[in-house]
Amino acid sequence: MTQYLFVLGRNPDLSLLEILAYCKRKKIRYTMIDSNEEIAVFDMQGFDEHIAIKELGGTVKIARPQPELLNYKGTKNKVIYAVNYIKADPVQMDQKIKKLLAQEELKGTRRHGKTRKIDPSKAQNLDYEFIAYRNTIYTTTAVSNPKEYKLRDATRPIYDPLKVISIRLAKILINLSEAQREIFDPFCGTGTILQEALLMDYLVWGVDKEAHAARKNLEWLEQRYTQIKSHWQVFQGDATDLRKFKTIEAVVTEPYLGPFHLGLPTVEEAEKIADELRILYRGTLMELAKKVTGKVVIIFPELKTRSGDIVSLDMYTIITRSGFKLAPILSSIQNPIPYIDKKDKINRYIYILQKDKAKEIIKK
Repeated sequence: MTQYLFVLGRNPDLSLLEILAYCKRKKIRYTMIDSNEEIAVFDMQGFDEHIAIKELGGTVKIARPQPELLNYKGTKNKVIYAVNYIKADPVQMDQKIKKLLAQEELKGTRRHGKTRKIDPSKAQNLDYEFIAYRNTIYTTTAVSNPKEYKLRDATRPIYDPLKVISIRLAKILINLSEAQREIFDPFCGTGTILQEALLMDYLVWGVDKEAHAARKNLEWLEQRYTQIKSHWQVFQGDATDLRKFKTIEAVVTEPYLGPFHLGLPTVEEAEKIADELRILYRGTLMELAKKVTGKVVIIFPELKTRSGDIVSLDMYTIITRSGFKLAPILSSIQNPIPYIDKKDKINRYIYILQKDKAKEIIKK
């Protein structure tokens, strides 16, 4: 097995859970060695960090332990490097790194010396990026590329930054589903979840009342990324009526979360929105319960109000009455998983659901 250190994103619980789900989906053997709010360390077999960094939305960087020698293969004797410190003694780690450079008679020019953690965009132009964690030095071998995500978002034909789910979150949700072959999004909108699933070689299916937006974006994606081999199809329709589908392996979706407001609603306005959403979510889940064979990974909201009160939808009741239950995840992480930004006008929660087999038996 090979050891890997993962630098986690802004929601470390979600990032860790995604890595575990990714390993299960890819049938990667692993042992978790360590984890905290910044990193996770694994021993892994059958893992390719260069593929994984493109498919994991919640991982910022992946690194391997630095051997006793740098094994420098360049032709110049000058290298540019930077160091990330995570629960490490900077003085001790700097001495180790200087020793590594000296062993190969390399002159090192250090960048970003006043920064404890180096942004991915700054790591692209380095010869070496080291991560000092506790008493070990790791060398970064794969870095996420936020510029590529931004370009993919902004250059597609239909894009509304105020309404679209982020590419990173779309990847995380897809991985959490643990789907092997198919992804279905019954609220596909402009198709972000479908496009990221296509790039991960899934067959994808979508439904939306305005299906043309997703179709146009996916057609553009196929032209831009010619390596796409999987099939996709988007239907115009309603998430509460899925009669055209016989079975669905896994559902990944951010549904309609309520009308867009410039400001926060009053409690009365929020209660009215909540009533409409409860009907929509109940109808959707009851329809999905007839079709889904795997997991449902879905975002549900809490509504913020002008007075500071929170209007909840009582999703637990809706979920259980629809024939689903919360899927078991790590005991240290709650399901649903908060995905909250103080700047947002709603609080998002990621629910990982599975069919309640006990209720199915009772019905039969």
